[in-house]
Amino acid sequence: MFNVSGETVTLARIYTEKWTKRRGFEVEELTGHTTDYFINDVPKSKAGFDGYVKTMIEDSIAKVISSPLYFNEKLKWQERREILSSMAGDTTAEDVLNFASDELLGAKELIALLDARKSLTDEKTRISAQRKKLREELEQIEPRVSELQRMTEHSLNTEQVKKDIETCEHFLQNIERQQADANKAQEAANDEVLKHNAKKFELEQQYTKLKGEAIAEHNKKQQSVLAREHELKTEIQKIEFAIADFNSKATQRASAEKLLQQRIDDLRGDYMTLQAMQFDNNCQDENCPTCGQQVPDYADKLEVMRGVFNIKKAQELADINAKGKELKKQIEALQMQCPVLELEALKAQLESKQTYLAEFQKSITVDQFVDTAEMTELLAQIEAFVPKQAQQAENTALIEKRREIQAQLDALKLELAKVQQAEQVQGRIVELTEQRKKLAQEIATLEKLEFQIEAYQRAEIMLIESKVNSKFALVKWKMFDEQLNGGLAPTCEAIVNGTPYNDLNTASKINAGLDVINALNYHFNVFAPVFIDQRESIVTLQPTDCQIISLVVNDEFKELVVIK
Repeated sequence: MFNVSGETVTLARIYTEKWTKRRGFEVEELTGHTTDYFINDVPKSKAGFDGYVKTMIEDSIAKVISSPLYFNEKLKWQERREILSSMAGDTTAEDVLNFASDELLGAKELIALLDARKSLTDEKTRISAQRKKLREELEQIEPRVSELQRMTEHSLNTEQVKKDIETCEHFLQNIERQQADANKAQEAANDEVLKHNAKKFELEQQYTKLKGEAIAEHNKKQQSVLAREHELKTEIQKIEFAIADFNSKATQRASAEKLLQQRIDDLRGDYMTLQAMQFDNNCQDENCPTCGQQVPDYADKLEVMRGVFNIKKAQELADINAKGKELKKQIEALQMQCPVLELEALKAQLESKQTYLAEFQKSITVDQFVDTAEMTELLAQIEAFVPKQAQQAENTALIEKRREIQAQLDALKLELAKVQQAEQVQGRIVELTEQRKKLAQEIATLEKLEFQIEAYQRAEIMLIESKVNSKFALVKWKMFDEQLNGGLAPTCEAIVNGTPYNDLNTASKINAGLDVINALNYHFNVFAPVFIDQRESIVTLQPTDCQIISLVVNDEFKELVVIK
């Protein structure tokens, strides 16, 4: 029986076993079962019964308020946390600030964020990224300031450095003039060497030109002979193709003639068979098949039929004869297409060409190219030519001296540049120092706001846990885990007297579940019977306003007993 909005409702679901006594058997057998549904003693279908129950209480709620273990062991922690958060109700920013009034007193920046309804999590991410960027900028400023300060430590005599630079430049100009004179003399000597060595190049060009022309003329003669040989081979190949084509066509004509002759033979057989056929005088019955009397004018009709037979036979014989003559004409036409004399002429021509080619190939001689007398003389001059080598100018000492003076000059200019730059650097140091102070202040402001946000989130967590825990008499809930980096991760874990739920014994878990059911009953305003399994292992139950249905093991029954 259930109290629904002040009205008593009786629900019943009766499971009945069906026992049947079969013919020839003395004992009844269990052959199935039936389930009947009733609402206020009125029979209902399963769908109607289930639909009515859902109007009384949702299936998900019925499970958590009827089993002490369901909430903590069947639901995911996210589902438990969602239900508990709904029990705590809405938590406003004003509630959190009042809850942590001392710690967040005067947090104007935080209050501005809350008034703008901005996400504190997103704001923390923004602060972290901006702080990282500012710190990177700050880390880059310090070495730059130190470097600039080192640049201002130079205390050289500027006028002396300038005089030393002028002396080095004067020495360099003298060395450059000496190098220019040495290079000019060397260039004149090298020009003479080049002119001498160019004579060999001219001889080589003359030899190459003569040899190229001679080889071209020699190859031209050889190509003419090879071209004639190729021409003869091509003519022979054309004749061979013509003979092959003639033989192919002759084979085709022979096959066609054979087929035509076969058709003539078939027609001749048909003609002989038809010629031997005679009119059958018994093809027509003399008496009527119905009455048995002699057919009137039977002899005249038989004579007409004989005439029709003879006319048809004569016509068919004439047709066969005409077809045979036509096929014979086709055979004669094919035989006229086989000019034997033409084939013999082609064979004679092929033999003549082949004989001529064989004799031509015997007469071919391959001459090796030999240099002419003029070419031999040029080659001897080339081989006897002795080239001259160009000499490098002996200015190694000048180059080394110039390198040393140039290094001194570069070092002096660098020192002078550092001294001249010191005045400009000093102003830059002041600018970077001010920028460093500004960045440090911005980082401090961001860290202050970040601290306020974390303090607000912790206060919000503590407030939510306080609201949730106020709904329970035995169980306390841990809604957040503190991470190593100081952050907070959401969770939902039941704790009884300081012991986590998973470490409790069976009795403590069931009592914790009853405490949860008590809070859920008043939150959902729904009360249902609570089923407790292994009731014999629990000494004292947590007080509850619900009906308790205890499932107890009875040692008197060692086997399952079915009571009809």
